[in-house]
Amino acid sequence: MTASQVYEAYLVWLGGHPPKPARQIFDLPVANCDLFEDGGRVVNRLFFLVPDTFGGTLRCFSFFEENTFLKDSRGDMTLAGSTLHLLPE
Repeated sequence: MTASQVYEAYLVWLGGHPPKPARQIFDLPVANCDLFEDGGRVVNRLFFLVPDTFGGTLRCFSFFEENTFLKDSRGDMTLAGSTLHLLPE
């Protein structure tokens, strides 16, 4: 998904509540998790939660960014790819 698609899904999820600006939902990940690492590659996920109250109940819009990094012989990493994914409610 693109960042625009994630933001559109967020607007639908809000159901008419005032939205946060698009950049704010991507500002601060709540978790950073390495899924895989070997001598040449690291796969990492950043998890995001956007809270809202609806009918007196707290709820969270959630998504993650999966990043793949390539490692050189010194262990320095270069971003090779990044994708966004919605988490089911």
